[in-house]
Amino acid sequence: MRGNDLIIATTLINDALAFGKNIFLATDSGIYFSSDYGENFDYSHSVISATKIYKFEKYEDKIFAGTDNGVFVFNGKDWDDFALQGEDIYALKFFGDFLFCGGENEIFVLQNGETVNGFENTGRVQVFSIFTEKLLAGTSKGLFEITRSHMERVFEEPVLSLSSSENLYLGLHSGVAVSSDLKNFQKALLGGEIIRAVLSVPHSKEDIVFAGSDSGLWVSFDSGKTFPEKKLKNVHIFSLSPSEIQGEILVGSWGRGLIKYSLGRT
Repeated sequence: MRGNDLIIATTLINDALAFGKNIFLATDSGIYFSSDYGENFDYSHSVISATKIYKFEKYEDKIFAGTDNGVFVFNGKDWDDFALQGEDIYALKFFGDFLFCGGENEIFVLQNGETVNGFENTGRVQVFSIFTEKLLAGTSKGLFEITRSHMERVFEEPVLSLSSSENLYLGLHSGVAVSSDLKNFQKALLGGEIIRAVLSVPHSKEDIVFAGSDSGLWVSFDSGKTFPEKKLKNVHIFSLSPSEIQGEILVGSWGRGLIKYSLGRT
């Protein structure tokens, strides 16, 4: 095992961003980069004034990182300060020309690196997602619909993760919730497990839905109605990200590094 591979395997992977043959990893010990689709990782693109990296957001030709010291932007070699230094930024999402940044108990709305609005008392903002052309924020106080100037709660339970396609999928402290209209939510308890990551992949007439917990990967082939079995048992999963390879997703774990999971795997 290579030295950096060992470090990756022993740290917590919060997010992965893949495009072309490149993969960026956001971890609790900095940023790792691979130019050969995960065969090798190094620190050559990890010069950043932060320790914990929580989330990436790719917008046009730029890559942004939410960290324990604000937001950074990648300049092609290193990471430059962009905004909100000193803040923990757990979630990022561009919506129109605005960058929404989720903090410990606040949402910051940025335009061109400047704060133009914000929302307080949100609870910790874990994730953003866009569903039916609406921006949603999953927080420790529930699911909120966000505009530039207004915030409305549409789901009461704490939300750890979100994914959207034909439906919206919510990772909860006990299972997964599914909604097609932001009014009605159906739950799959998954043994009461905490679902830290959820990812939906459109497939034929139904979504394939992956739900990552502290003990493995649940998979649904019917848009979250049922999760018949668990894969990657005993893996602590903290992130699920799309892959550039059809039929594959990227699984970020704590203790097992980055796993490339394909549907044919057991």
